[in-house]
Amino acid sequence: MGIQVAWDNTDSRVILLTVTGYWTWQDFYLSMDNMHQMMDDSPHDVIDFVLDMRNGNLFPQNMLSQMQRQATHRHHKAGLMVVMGAAAFARALFNIMERLMPGRMKYIKMAESLDKARSLLMQ
Repeated sequence: MGIQVAWDNTDSRVILLTVTGYWTWQDFYLSMDNMHQMMDDSPHDVIDFVLDMRNGNLFPQNMLSQMQRQATHRHHKAGLMVVMGAAAFARALFNIMERLMPGRMKYIKMAESLDKARSLLMQ
């Protein structure tokens, strides 16, 4: 299953990452490579993201260390990321990460639906 990466809109400003079933850190890093290529190819200066976790399982092992590693590899075009459909456990982990990496987490928001996620990105 894993993580699919696609544009959420036709003007290449929002990338939709869809998590389905079980996924691994290898899936994550492959999706990040694909996402970075899409961002490099986009003519826009800022690209936002929606991470759809409604049909995915929780994070694999070592989530905090993996996210800290990822925080140091932020793409220069990266904007906001809205996480949609995160389970209560994942939301609790995000709250912990907010305390550990407050500067990085200011770019991450939570939403219950795709419409709300898109609305947050328009603000």
